[in-house]
Amino acid sequence: MVELARGVRDFTVEEMETRMRVLHIIQEQFRIYGFAQLETPLLERLETLNAKMAGSENTDVAKEIFQVQDQGGRELGLRYDLTVPLARYVAMRKDLRMPFRRAEIGRVYRDGPIKLGRYREFIQCDADIVGASSALADAECLMLADAVFAKLTVPVTICVNDRVILDAICSKAKINNPTDAIIAIDKLAKIGESGVRTELEQKGINREQCDTLFSLTIIKGTNDGKLKFLEQELGVPALARMREVLAIVGELVEFTPSLARGLAYYTGIVYEAFAQESAVKSSLMGGGRYDNLIGVLGGEHQPAVGISFGIEPICEVIKERTPDTQPSETRVFIAPIGNTTERCTAMLRALREQGVPTIMDLSGRGISKNIEFASKERIPYVIIIGEKDLAQHLITVKDLISGDEKKIGADDIDRVLLEVALR
Repeated sequence: MVELARGVRDFTVEEMETRMRVLHIIQEQFRIYGFAQLETPLLERLETLNAKMAGSENTDVAKEIFQVQDQGGRELGLRYDLTVPLARYVAMRKDLRMPFRRAEIGRVYRDGPIKLGRYREFIQCDADIVGASSALADAECLMLADAVFAKLTVPVTICVNDRVILDAICSKAKINNPTDAIIAIDKLAKIGESGVRTELEQKGINREQCDTLFSLTIIKGTNDGKLKFLEQELGVPALARMREVLAIVGELVEFTPSLARGLAYYTGIVYEAFAQESAVKSSLMGGGRYDNLIGVLGGEHQPAVGISFGIEPICEVIKERTPDTQPSETRVFIAPIGNTTERCTAMLRALREQGVPTIMDLSGRGISKNIEFASKERIPYVIIIGEKDLAQHLITVKDLISGDEKKIGADDIDRVLLEVALR
């Protein structure tokens, strides 16, 4: 029996239309925000993926790397994100002008658990700023996230925190190994307080330490209220960068002291976006500051901050909110009647030259069959070109959504363009 590998999917034509729209919006915002495109390979040396501060033994992602071996016996792995390949690229290059603003869209792989919105092969859309340590660079990524979700019309909550704050909380709780605590706290939204408490206790963190940890991470109120509370508990320096970032982005984000993100390479601000009122619980976007990763991989020390959008969970949310009857990307279907192929082909070229996605009947079907086909394909307009109409220099434009039908001059391409661009 033919089967797919677990955790991967085929995408239907309809699904691909949604995915391409999402990708187009993200790419356009990357362009508007000044991020240049880069492409890195799917395969990396395993030692690169396992580098300290990357997929180290202390992080869950180290267990999710798809490992392979080439014919020379070299240990390789499929990239699990686009950040480590970027850090490796920057470490290898000495000629980059800083700050280096890069965007990359590509497939990544994680041999992890499968659930709604999370798969083993998925596409990430990353934008990173290397060589800028200011809060402005952090805020730039958050403003980009807000712009992307606004264009997608997907309501989200953008949660933001800082690893410096988490380290200070762990210090306050007298936890000697903050990495263990941070990895557990990162699962708070998934397994709840009791589940995190169990995991922390298994790592040798006692009840009193857990109580302190939760009292400083699970807090409610406004951004300013949370900041003031933690400033009293942890001191102003630990909250200084967060105050600076929030002063720039304002209420676009929600300060969430429990947000951790599991990857060990984060050194400062971290953030994730979650869909509002959705069955999709996976984050739609994530990222943060990783100032040490490039140096660890052998390059010159460079501060860096980045953001990553997950196409799969974003499309799952859009699927929840969008009816299956939305129009196809193809706007026009041309149906010849009789000996009108030459005129239909001319109309086909004219519409395509004007940027209108158009196809034509290739099978010689009758008009009712063509209309039925276009309707099932969710193509909103059918142009019917018959011999009798052409004798009067006319064609018919039929709107399959409203049912309206109009006769238009066969050579009046401007009128045709107007009609098919109305919806």
